[in-house]
Amino acid sequence: MKNTSNIILKTSAVFILALIIGLALAGNFDNSYDYNENNDEAAPRKPVIYLYPEKEMEVEVSLDYAGQITHIYPAFNYGNTWKVTAKPDGSLFDENTRRHYKYLFWEGIHNREWNFDSGFVVKGADIIPFLEEKLEILGLNYAEINDFITYWYPKLSENEYTLIHFDMEEYTNIAKLKITPSPDSIIRVFMLAQKIDVPIDIAPQELNTPTRTGFVAVEWGGAAR
Repeated sequence: MKNTSNIILKTSAVFILALIIGLALAGNFDNSYDYNENNDEAAPRKPVIYLYPEKEMEVEVSLDYAGQITHIYPAFNYGNTWKVTAKPDGSLFDENTRRHYKYLFWEGIHNREWNFDSGFVVKGADIIPFLEEKLEILGLNYAEINDFITYWYPKLSENEYTLIHFDMEEYTNIAKLKITPSPDSIIRVFMLAQKIDVPIDIAPQELNTPTRTGFVAVEWGGAAR
């Protein structure tokens, strides 16, 4: 009788184990959680700041961000401020690190709702020509466009379609920059990119080309989900 009970118990245990494994393989026993798929917000990715003074000068750049700054490079010199020597060709030199930089980099986290009242629906295969055209309209030069595309193209080209909106006003209110001396031209481009499976109807976003003269400061960044 004992042997019969043991056989039944062992058989039941094997059956339950096989059932659990089967459910897991079928995707019904999945505890994974995808932040970008299940939340309305995503962190700003790689905002970078370029400085092009008309002559070599010391420049201070302060970031007042209504969120949590998670990454910066190079490190702030004090507070939330970089202090660098900038040259007309865009190269930057930091006295503290004794290193040269192409741009100032930061990332952060801020909970916010995305507003897609206008924008563009772009196929994954069309991301490069789309960004080349729109970023030039928005005032970026070829080198800055190259930096933007080489960062974002691998991420967006995998999507069947991407809904894109260039967020100017709200982003600049969330991430305020104070640059001393004050530039003659400030260009800030921030892209919101939402993965979608099928095209949707949306009003095309009107884009304006800013003036790019004198001491120019440029920033680009984006967020994707």
